[in-house]
Amino acid sequence: MTRRDDPDALLHAHLRAQRQATSALPPPSIIPAPVFPAGRQFRGTVRFPCPIGCGWFHDEHPGSETPGPLLLPVGFTSEDIEDALTARAAAEGETRRRRIEGAITAHYRSAHPSH
Repeated sequence: MTRRDDPDALLHAHLRAQRQATSALPPPSIIPAPVFPAGRQFRGTVRFPCPIGCGWFHDEHPGSETPGPLLLPVGFTSEDIEDALTARAAAEGETRRRRIEGAITAHYRSAHPSH
């Protein structure tokens, strides 16, 4: 029996991959589930309410920021374009996450200091 056919080896490889995937998960976030306010004036708005329910909220308007230039190497390929777009989306997502977490943290510090 080869290592590839060995059920124990396959199980251990699967468990090792599962542990690695679990350890790669991002840390939990303080960002609450978003709500999407109704009404034409709110079109595209994503609202993050205070989890305590005090009435405060932070609004985001995805897609309203102008993206910077897409940097590509000379002689770029479609894979280079895909990689550049993926990197830009990841950077924008990280910026958005930090902005939302910062707003929530500042709100908690000022309105709910005991939490």
